[in-house]
Order: sequence, then C-alpha cells, then structure tokens
Amino acid sequence: MKGIVKFGFIAAALSALIMSGCYSSDYNAVGFVHSNTSHEAYMDFYKFDGRIVFDLDADDGEVSYSGELESGEITVSYDADGEKTELFSLKAGEQINDTLTLPKGSSVYIIVETESPCENGELNFNT
Repeated sequence: MKGIVKFGFIAAALSALIMSGCYSSDYNAVGFVHSNTSHEAYMDFYKFDGRIVFDLDADDGEVSYSGELESGEITVSYDADGEKTELFSLKAGEQINDTLTLPKGSSVYIIVETESPCENGELNFNT
C-alpha cells in the first residue's frame, strides 16, 4: 500500500510540473519592480541579470508589448504551445513597441533572459 501512495504522490507532482510549464525564474536584481496578473505583466529595474517568467492569458489572442534598455542585452521569448520561440531582443539604447498574435484563448509564458547584467530597463506586456 505504501508503494501505491508513493507512486500516486510522484505522479501528481510530475503532472503539476508538466501542467505549470518547465520555466522558472532565477535572477539577481537591484531597484527591481515587477508584477504579473492574468492580463498584464511588467518589470522595471536598475540592474537585472538572469531569467524571469511571466504567465498571461491572451483571451483575445493578442499580447502587446513594449520595452527599452539602457545597457546590456535582453532576449524575450514566449511559449504558447509547448515550444519556446524568440519574440525579440533588446540591446543597449534600443526600444520596442509591437504586438504578438496568438490563437484566441491562449495561455502564454513570457520568458525574459539576460546573458550578462543589464541596466535601466523596462518591459511591459498586456493582453
């Protein structure tokens, strides 16, 4: 009986991991403010290095995004169907303002990653 309980617990834990995606946040930051609701996510920082993951519901199928960065380089990817796809990269001094179109009712992970520390940046995502 104990083996069945252990197996059930392991199966439930693996299901939860698969259902919640395989992305986790791991970062160091200074002067960092961020938020994530079902239809909006943003981050504003003085220094940021690492990865942060946002989870949004794109009920109408669109995610509008904007961003700017003073120094460093940030790569932003998304996953709406189990495959990580690069959305855009920002380098020092660049800005972006665009829209991503997805199937209506999509749930999407936004993955923000750096290779080295970045300074004075802001990213916004709205559905």
